Amino acid sequence: MTISTRTKVLKTAAAAVGAASALTAGLIAPAHAVEPVENPAVSSPAAAQPTGNAYYQPFDGGVHVRHDFLGTHTVRGGIFAAWHTNHSLTARGASQVSDLMPTTNETPIAGGFQQAFGLANQGRGYYFWSEATGAHFVDLDTAAGQFYIKNGGPQELGFPTGEVVTVDGVSVLPTQYGAFTATFKDGAAIAQFIPNPAGN
Repeated sequence: MTISTRTKVLKTAAAAVGAASALTAGLIAPAHAVEPVENPAVSSPAAAQPTGNAYYQPFDGGVHVRHDFLGTHTVRGGIFAAWHTNHSLTARGASQVSDLMPTTNETPIAGGFQQAFGLANQGRGYYFWSEATGAHFVDLDTAAGQFYIKNGGPQELGFPTGEVVTVDGVSVLPTQYGAFTATFKDGAAIAQFIPNPAGN
């Protein structure tokens, strides 16, 4: 199957998320708006729509994804709505964020949720979602992304309020508590934090 077929499957699931969003009076349905699914089963290729090494099975509010090498994971609610529409390139420049596969189910963190995405040689990172900030992708191949994860993520630095932006080797990540700029030096992410006076 082609990427356009994958896009059609995700758009079908996105329509359900959009309807749920309208009902909850928000632009993006909260990640917890759909009942959690423990170890979802995408039962057979006949029950799901294949694209490459993955099978997509939409449901009301998200999609189950079974990947031949990464296993089966559920993407739903606000994280699903952000993931399937994020066509920006990963820091590696080899893929769009929406082409990355979920590598975990969402897990609670600091009053919100996180979910890991990746694909060999394409990119890797986390979506973080909170009711106050919505869902944003933190690219782990950027200095800002690595610094954010290694220094406590949302518990210590607040939830992201936007995506990582990199210009001339310097990456910037805005969060609830401020923003930081980061670069790589000798293989380590070095950052400067700029507090948000209105932050917590």
